[in-house]
Parts: sequence; C-alpha cells; structure tokens
Amino acid sequence: MGLERGTLAAAFLVVAVSAICPSEAKMGYDIIASVDSTTWELHRSILNTTFSDTSYASGTGTFQKYSSIDGFVGVEAKERWSSSNGTLGFAEQQLLTAREGPVYIKINAQEVTIPDEEKPEEEEKRFVTRSSAEITVDEYWRAFYGNNKRISYKGKGIRGAETFNNNGDVVATRLDSWKLTRESGYQAVITRTMIDSSIKPGSLDVDLRQNRSTRFKLGMSSIGVLSHLGVMRQEDERKYGRISNNLAIYEDYMGQHTITLNITMGQSFRQPDLTNIPWLECCFGGDVGGGSESWRPPQWDGSRASSDRIFSAEP
Repeated sequence: MGLERGTLAAAFLVVAVSAICPSEAKMGYDIIASVDSTTWELHRSILNTTFSDTSYASGTGTFQKYSSIDGFVGVEAKERWSSSNGTLGFAEQQLLTAREGPVYIKINAQEVTIPDEEKPEEEEKRFVTRSSAEITVDEYWRAFYGNNKRISYKGKGIRGAETFNNNGDVVATRLDSWKLTRESGYQAVITRTMIDSSIKPGSLDVDLRQNRSTRFKLGMSSIGVLSHLGVMRQEDERKYGRISNNLAIYEDYMGQHTITLNITMGQSFRQPDLTNIPWLECCFGGDVGGGSESWRPPQWDGSRASSDRIFSAEP
C-alpha cells in the first residue's frame, strides 16, 4: 500500500489510516477523516482466495440447495432452489477468485483565512477560517466470479431465486414452475476502484468510479406460475454520501413462455479491453480469457464442465 500526504493542518483535520493485520486472514484498510463536525469513513478489505465448484444432481424426488458469496470486493451471489417430488437434472459450475493489489491514498488538506462576508459593514474587518480536505483512493484489487447453471425439471413444482451483485450492478431472477428447461451464465469482473472524497464543514461529496463488467445470459422454457427478472444499476447513497442514479428493469411472465436474453453492464474510467472474455465452456462455449489493465481473469477448468449426460432427454 502506498500513502502520499499533502499539507495537513491538524487543528481542523483528523485523519486515521490503518491497515488490517495479516493475522486476521484478510488484507485491507480503514480511513476515518473529519473536518470540524463532518466525518467520512471508508472500510475496505480483501482476501486472496480461489474457490471452484462443479456439482451435479439427477434423479426423482425432492431437492434443496442454498449458497451465498459475500464481501469479495463488492461481488455477491446468493441463490436458493427447492423442488417437490419430480424428475430433476441440476448442474452448476462456479469459480470465484480475488487478488490483492496496491492501494494508493492521497490526502490534500487546506486551511484558508478570508474576510467574513456575513459582517461586511463592521468598521473592524473580521476574518474567518475555511477548512477542507480532499482524499483520493486508487485501489488495484481484482476479482472474478462466474456461475453457469443448467436445470431440467418436471413434477409438482420447482422454486428458485438468485441474485448476483457486482458493486451495484444487480441481476435477480425468481421462478415457480412445474415444467422447466433452463440454462444460464453469469460473469462479473472488477479490476480497479477509485474513490474521490471532498470534505468541508457541513458538506461531503464522494465519487466512486470502477473498471468493472457484468454479463448475464439466459435461455429458458417454462410452464408455471411465475418467472421474474430484475436488472438494476444502483449505488449505495448511505455508504458513499450522495444521491444515487438508479436504473431498473423488471419483467414478470406467467403460464407457458420461452425467454432468451443477453445482458451486459459495466463502468469504466480507464477503458478496459473486455472484448476477449468469451463465455464459460459448460454453457455457451469458450474459455474465460481476456482481461483489462494487464490482468487476465483466471482460466476456467473445463475438464468436468460437460453436463450433457444429465440432459439427454427432455423431462
């Protein structure tokens, strides 16, 4: 971690920067900055990790599954599936990797004495002190998450809900079906985060920019009560101290329907090259490659990715 400080006036600015102890099995930093009564806090952490999972389920009976991934550089994934008595084929492949990189923190504080404009008519000129601070965090932490899923079901009913979140780029689905064929693929990539904060007495402005990309593909045929899709781009205004611009699309389908869609979302303040990141092998062909800013997402092990043996016949 690099740390660069500007001119500090300790009388009006208090800044605490601390690093997380390596014995806690994670790396990170905490920033607490105060200008008079205005305080801004930033707490970030990362764990160098790789997680890979390939699973299959096939047969007749009931089925339940729950999984949750949270806190890896703003990448989250939660899913819950359950089915009543019926014929089920379920195949899933997941890969999560997160890597620490350098973090640069720059602090610039100012204290300026100016005439008091609220009392311009007094014979004796009065002066007041205006304090401010600007803090820039440039974080080169990288994360990749991929999830491929294939489901085939016929029976009394299957219910499922999944939510994927890449730093505010959210894809959420829900379904309630008694005959279902579904194939989906999700990818989230993040390579860099930059946070600029401007702190003044009674005023806080924080801007977060990232190089990130999100992709979601879905092909589904269903006969059932509900198929729901929600796509949202949102920012946590409580966390970053500003009003967010939220975009959302919600779609609901009932009865017999077929859905095919391809969604791409992203944000970049230094244009990454994401054109060479094809889809994962088990769902749409290809390996995970490409990258941005001289970093390539990890290679997906496709040796056990084929799940065609589970879906040899329609339910």
